[in-house]
Amino acid sequence: MGRTIASQTSYKQVLETVRQLSIEERRRLIDDIIDDITGYGMWEEKEEMADPVAYVQRIRKEGMRRKDDTVKSPEEFFKDLQEWKPEK
Repeated sequence: MGRTIASQTSYKQVLETVRQLSIEERRRLIDDIIDDITGYGMWEEKEEMADPVAYVQRIRKEGMRRKDDTVKSPEEFFKDLQEWKPEK
């Protein structure tokens, strides 16, 4: 982060290249840059995010079950939610 591209390609050259893209390509580029700047890019490198659907299903299942793999009661589930603290 914070590096310049002067040694390889100038900002002006990059801008000129971007101007040659279609509107849809520019929109995709903007979305990708925003994702990168806001931190989503860090998730791409995490192994568990190779399959986001499976990851979400796994963490939901873990949250709904006790350590012995039996289903928590609604009261247990909500108690866990109330007591939850983010990892540091």
